[in-house]
Amino acid sequence: MLTGSYYKPLDHTRLDTRIQDEALSGLIKCLCDTLFIYLDKASKNIVEGELHRLVDVYGKVACKWLCSEIGALRAYFAGHGSKAQGRHALTALTWACLATDCNEVTQKEVLLSLTVFLAATAADTHLWRCALKRLLKFWTVHPSLCDLHCSIILSLEPSLSVVCMLAALCTKLLKEQKSPSVDVQAKMLDVYCKVVLQSRTAIDMQLLGKCGSIFTWVTHESFSTQLLAPTLKCLLRNPDELIHAVSWMVSVLPIDCSRYSLDILKKSVGLFSSQPTTRDGMVGLVSSLARQTSDGQVAFDVLGQLLAELKGLKLAEQRVSVLQTHFMPFLKHLSFFIMLLHSCKAKVHSLDVANCKFVQLKCC
Repeated sequence: MLTGSYYKPLDHTRLDTRIQDEALSGLIKCLCDTLFIYLDKASKNIVEGELHRLVDVYGKVACKWLCSEIGALRAYFAGHGSKAQGRHALTALTWACLATDCNEVTQKEVLLSLTVFLAATAADTHLWRCALKRLLKFWTVHPSLCDLHCSIILSLEPSLSVVCMLAALCTKLLKEQKSPSVDVQAKMLDVYCKVVLQSRTAIDMQLLGKCGSIFTWVTHESFSTQLLAPTLKCLLRNPDELIHAVSWMVSVLPIDCSRYSLDILKKSVGLFSSQPTTRDGMVGLVSSLARQTSDGQVAFDVLGQLLAELKGLKLAEQRVSVLQTHFMPFLKHLSFFIMLLHSCKAKVHSLDVANCKFVQLKCC
């Protein structure tokens, strides 16, 4: 634990207004070096308090060196993080919120650091909520910095961390019952498409799952013009990596997906993949589509298309995927179940019939 004997000399140094720039730099570096040393709350509070006082007394000079040290810490958390890293990231984020007396160029670096630190807390829901709460308080106390961050966030290199920060800013706007301009909304969706739907690798679902607020203002027009085509393309070209991300996106959309369900399903090959994880992801996608589909005729057509695919499936596991109970939302009408039953009777594999009976029990 950081004791008073260490704290008092720092407090005395704080009062010396003739402190040299190099000494201030060294002092802030020593304080920031404690990030991975002091884990108890009391010690962290002492370090945070001293950093706060240094910023209050020495203003821009202290902010300059604090930004430098925070930037050096950023690389450690750049790959998101574990729960253990998340605790350190939360502390680093708190320190970064102290750097308020900076010019626009330096504030851009501060925002980049905040973006990385916020993303690094996503592995732990409690840490994430604490980080988001501190960010929202920071923007409330410094509304001018919130406006500045809103204006420069879209100029950062697109990444999942940036999508995460966009979601945090959207949460701030929602709390104030405000909405971004149509142009900003379009740019946010463009960033999402570049980072997620055009990705060639699997997406960190723990982090992506925290970003739902960026879809708050999605309309049928914005979905059809910006999201639909990239979604269909990624399902066709890279279903193994992105099927879970698409399923999550559909589940959080604020619009009725009836008019898009068939198009999305026709481009989806994941359900009939030989990879179990891909089939499971596709089951989740169809389940999400079912919950977002209110048109009974569309639901009937979707189910009919799924069952038609049974004829060409050879693996029992693939047929089981088609009959999974995740498709329950589509079985709202008796005619749906009759179609399912007839399809199963046309097959000889016992697993098909067993799954159909299971669905029947669930429907009753």
